[in-house]
Amino acid sequence: MGLHQTITLRYAIVALPLMATAPARAQAAGEDAERLGDIVVTAQKRPENLHDIPIAITAIPAERLDRQAVTNTADLARYVPGLLIGKSLFAGQTYFRGIGQGLTIPGGEAPIATYIDGVYLASPSLAVFDLNNVEQVAVLKGPQSTLFGRNATGGVIQVTTRAPSDRPAARAELGYGRFATLTGKALISGPILPDLAASLAFTGKHRGQGPVFNRFTGRHLFDEKSWSLQNRWLWTPGALTADLNLIHGDYRNMSGSAAGIFPGHLAADGATRYLGYRTISNRVDGANATRSTIASLKTSYALDGATISNQIAYTHFRGSTVIDQSGTAGRPNPNNMPAFLPDATGTTGTWTDELQIQTRADAPLQWTGGLFYLHNRSVGRAVNRFDESVFSSYRIRLETDSLSAFGQVAAAIAERTRLTLGLRYTSDRRRISGVTVPAIPPNPAIPTAKTWSRPTWRVAIDHRFTPDIMAYASYVRGFRSGSFTTTALNIPPADPETVDAYEAGLKAQLWDRRLRVNLTGFVYDYRDIQLRALRGTIVDVFNAARARIHGGEAEIEAALGGGLRLSGGLQLLDARYRDFPNGVANVPSPLAVIPTGCVGPRSAVNGGTARLACDLSGNRMVKAPTLSANAAIDYERQFAWGSIALSVQDSYSRGYYFEPDNILRQPAYHWVDASIRWRSTDQRWTATLWGTNLAKERVYDSALTGAGSYIYRPGSPVGYGVTLGLALF
Repeated sequence: MGLHQTITLRYAIVALPLMATAPARAQAAGEDAERLGDIVVTAQKRPENLHDIPIAITAIPAERLDRQAVTNTADLARYVPGLLIGKSLFAGQTYFRGIGQGLTIPGGEAPIATYIDGVYLASPSLAVFDLNNVEQVAVLKGPQSTLFGRNATGGVIQVTTRAPSDRPAARAELGYGRFATLTGKALISGPILPDLAASLAFTGKHRGQGPVFNRFTGRHLFDEKSWSLQNRWLWTPGALTADLNLIHGDYRNMSGSAAGIFPGHLAADGATRYLGYRTISNRVDGANATRSTIASLKTSYALDGATISNQIAYTHFRGSTVIDQSGTAGRPNPNNMPAFLPDATGTTGTWTDELQIQTRADAPLQWTGGLFYLHNRSVGRAVNRFDESVFSSYRIRLETDSLSAFGQVAAAIAERTRLTLGLRYTSDRRRISGVTVPAIPPNPAIPTAKTWSRPTWRVAIDHRFTPDIMAYASYVRGFRSGSFTTTALNIPPADPETVDAYEAGLKAQLWDRRLRVNLTGFVYDYRDIQLRALRGTIVDVFNAARARIHGGEAEIEAALGGGLRLSGGLQLLDARYRDFPNGVANVPSPLAVIPTGCVGPRSAVNGGTARLACDLSGNRMVKAPTLSANAAIDYERQFAWGSIALSVQDSYSRGYYFEPDNILRQPAYHWVDASIRWRSTDQRWTATLWGTNLAKERVYDSALTGAGSYIYRPGSPVGYGVTLGLALF
């Protein structure tokens, strides 16, 4: 029996009896049995119990993140079935329910929006960061077009950090792990004046040896050096609240910028093949460096029946890397094919301002209204080389101004039935300019500025059968703005994409709140899908397809008494392109016969790919696994000398495709994490042994058709280590 089957069987043996005996356990435990506590989220821009919101949401508390050594937003995919967060260059690539995009260029915006403490992180490069001083992460599933607006067609990831405490607190952590990795965290928080509190939080990592080996240069890659710092101030003089939040991160030699040849294929040079999951042969090492800064000020004032607030924020990102887009060492080789080596730098600066007014939570008619403004300036620079010879360069700037007005109202239409209506109108204007070498004359037929304006809406109805059981149904229109590519001029802009999402769900808390079950079913009509393609050395964004997506999800959490908890989730997904003529298909070369449904030239080159135009209707969508699941067992027991907490989690994916042509595929995998933690009786000291990817799975950060070859970027290997913590006061 293989490792995958063994792990799955063990979970089944443990989990099924626990589920079957849950009622008996709960009854026997009586009033002393532990119960599941309320989960408070801000999915509708106000603190609410997750169980009362007619939206599918997964909330992950800080304790679970700490137990499983989750240190970065890219690790969150282990906890939400179907959520995939990969890395390429210095940007995140987030997908959920078939919606996402692998765009990593400056000016790109992901269709799954990421927020930290209410601040929208427009650049995908800002969406991958270390989790520092985190209180909770919430994943809002499906379009969130009313309150969060544009570019949230696939959902929202909300990261909430801890507010400064009203009592002095300080703690520190020090860890050591595989690849000589040293980690550290520190937090100090407390009152400064009677109405003023502040906190300072630090996290850092120093990896002594990189996990990927470059055979051509003889060096180990991705010896990560990273740190981030948060300084937060909270002023509460009566009805007024002011929250100043300052965050800075510095990341060097992160994964995502080295490329190997995808297994089973020959590179365009006619010589390079797959060398092993963590072994590549690149002409350059893919060194990279990024810096990010987030600054926000949120002020709110409580009136008699409402609260008015304003949050102004500025985010800035700068990243640079030299990357091998061909996955080879270049010439000499049998096909005399050079390595394509862009020396790329991207910067993004974004101002946002949101004015909002909303009624109190206990008002019979709850409503929220506001205005949102965004100004973004993104600049992409690159010097492109074939081996050591420069053949082109560019500096392209994309500016965006977005203005929207929104409102949402929820009211009881029967004794236990509530109706929610939301509407938003958004207007985006984008302008592109720049210089290229060699120079490209302007094309009057292609605009350099364009405005897109769209309404979006939400209609939801929920009915509470009992205080602990609620059902809901919703219809939402989502909108993702159009855009230009920042890798070339004279490329027509992509138009907006839209999604009509129909969803129904059930939220139940059973057995005296010892069992929580959430069920969701959904159907999407997804139109004018924006896709990415590498055309020669240009990253193009274009509209190409229509899709129908439908599926179902289930989440369960049970407190079984005696310190034992069981949780898990499941997603079934059928996501296919319904209408995709003339899609880009990269097929292996040599190509003697053109496949049925495709047009294009034959290729006699031994290695690499040949580009065809094919009808891709019926193909599965990118990064849309048909089955995803996770299961976790947590057990904690008190002793005279402290407490011991055991945690084991398995996250399973049946596999998925990386591109619409359905050639490059991630095989099925089980991602297993485990930890054991000791905590002293006075709650001050902790010691944790942890391990990640214990099944030794090879999960690619990304895979794509690069410069003539199928390439992949290695993901995280097996990790293990120990962490010591101390709460000073």
